[in-house]
Amino acid sequence: MFSCFRGSYSLGAPEVVRPGVQSVNYDCLLHAPCSVGILVGKSALLDNLSESFSHGFTKQFVMLFLGGADSREALAYADRTVGNPDIHLTVVRFLAQNYTGDDKRERKLDDGVVTSFWVKNEPSDRVAYREVVVSSGAETIAAVQDMGVGSYDLWIVGKENGMDPVLLQGLLDWMENPELGVIGDYLSSMYFGRTTSVLVLQQQILRDDRPKKNVCVETCQN
Repeated sequence: MFSCFRGSYSLGAPEVVRPGVQSVNYDCLLHAPCSVGILVGKSALLDNLSESFSHGFTKQFVMLFLGGADSREALAYADRTVGNPDIHLTVVRFLAQNYTGDDKRERKLDDGVVTSFWVKNEPSDRVAYREVVVSSGAETIAAVQDMGVGSYDLWIVGKENGMDPVLLQGLLDWMENPELGVIGDYLSSMYFGRTTSVLVLQQQILRDDRPKKNVCVETCQN
């Protein structure tokens, strides 16, 4: 796990890392022999995390499940956080209207891990689960906004691998930090909030499935 950038929002704009650092981050994502987490800190949560937990302060975490391998990895991580009695976790699964655009194999895998998670955690009063049906990227963003910018201390999301394209339709052109994925980039932007911390998870990429290093690095360096 590593930090992509820390925001300094007092002047209304984030303090983004140098383009060279973004390139290094991208290389880590591309070549890491394991799953990778990128932590984007914009709140005091990261500065006093140990202290707040030691004093028994409750923290609200939310995990956005948009399907695919990275979302499954993010859900597995979110599930582990529930082991801390001071954490309350909400998992929101996004589904495309009439399952338009989804991959049947990916959906079957998604159904399995989500069902397993909920069977395990349903008895807990610190874990909540719900589903949201959308038909475009705009509706996805609207649903996220409706959840409340300041309602959670940490947002957990998968990077992008295997996500239903309908859930992201129309959002790709607005992405500024491709190493965070579409949703992670939006959550970490100043447009979403100045105090929201975001954790983006990417499942290990097998060597044969790794993309060529081209457009993403060039985008990061511009």
